[in-house]
Amino acid sequence: LFAPANVNTGSATDPKTGKSVPIINNVLGNPVLAPEVARTISGGIVLTPTFLPGTSFSVDWYNISMTGQINTVSQNLITNTCAVNINDPLCSALVFGGANGALSIINRVPININALRTSGMDISASYDTELWNGTLSTSISANYVDELTINSPGSPIDDYAGVLGAGAPPQSSGASKWKGIMSANYRTGPYSVT
Repeated sequence: LFAPANVNTGSATDPKTGKSVPIINNVLGNPVLAPEVARTISGGIVLTPTFLPGTSFSVDWYNISMTGQINTVSQNLITNTCAVNINDPLCSALVFGGANGALSIINRVPININALRTSGMDISASYDTELWNGTLSTSISANYVDELTINSPGSPIDDYAGVLGAGAPPQSSGASKWKGIMSANYRTGPYSVT
């Protein structure tokens, strides 16, 4: 909301003339940002079968749809959009204070412009049993991401589930399709090993 200005110099294509001009590129806070809004649908089941004492299973499914995700629009998206339609709301970021009314400043602020959708499952299982003179507890927790799509103007709508690193969009680190952790703990008397 109130981030200080980060000022950079560079060049950009003036959408009015199509010529490259030197500009100041300001990245600022935006005090009129609205909260991101999400609709979440989820459901789950927990099983503790009597035929396997000490065992528990759970599966939780989720589907999240977010609108108004905060993103700072790129300089290229602003200038390309304004080259087509100078009356687009994104063009309010442009300041034409250069020689002969040329583009001189681009004020880039975070805005509520993206949409995000994700769905998947959280899965867990645990098992406790007596072993020798102690107790062995094991557990597995895993997450499966079925979908992670981001709708950002000027970018294709892609599913980033299973995409990590350089292939992920700038506003997300992507997500592994599967990730999980398994642990075991053995306790006997005053000792415990995990």
